[in-house]
Amino acid sequence: MRGGTLQVEQRIGLAVGARLTIIFTPRMDLVTGASYSPGHAVLHGAGRRFHVTAGNHLLTGTADARYWLSPPGRRLSWQVHTGVGFVFGGEPAYQDLFESSTVSGLVGTAVRYQISRLVALKVGLRNRLYRIHLGHLNGGSSSSSPFQVSFGLDLPFHPQAP
Repeated sequence: MRGGTLQVEQRIGLAVGARLTIIFTPRMDLVTGASYSPGHAVLHGAGRRFHVTAGNHLLTGTADARYWLSPPGRRLSWQVHTGVGFVFGGEPAYQDLFESSTVSGLVGTAVRYQISRLVALKVGLRNRLYRIHLGHLNGGSSSSSPFQVSFGLDLPFHPQAP
C-alpha cells in the first residue's frame, strides 16, 4: 500500500516444457523438468488506473524428490516435495542468458484430483528456502515473492492402468 492506495500486480504468461518422472516406490519418485517462457505480461494497478508492461524470457529447470502422502492412482492424491530449481533469464531475448541466473532450494506440496482417466486438476504450493544469484543482477525482479501458488490441468501421454 502506497499513499493510501492499494497496489495490485498480476503476471500472465505462457510456458512450454517437459517433465520426466522416475518412480522408485509407489510413494517415492523423482521428477525433473525444463520449461521456456518467451516472456510475460504484468498488469499493474492502483485505484482506478491500470497499465501493462512486458517481462523478460525465462528458461527454467527443476529436480524434485516427491513423497506421496496419498498415492497417485486414486481420485484424490497428495504429495510433498523438496528440490532445486534453476532460472536463467534475460532481456532482450537470448542475450546474456546466464548473467541474471539463480539457483534456488524449494519445498512444497500439491493436491491432485482425477476427473477422468485422462484429465486431472492440480493445485500446488511452493516456498523458496534459499536463492543464490549467479552472475550480475539487472535489478527489478529480485524483490519478487518466493511463495508460489499454481493451478494446472494434467493431460498425461501415458495414462495409468485402472
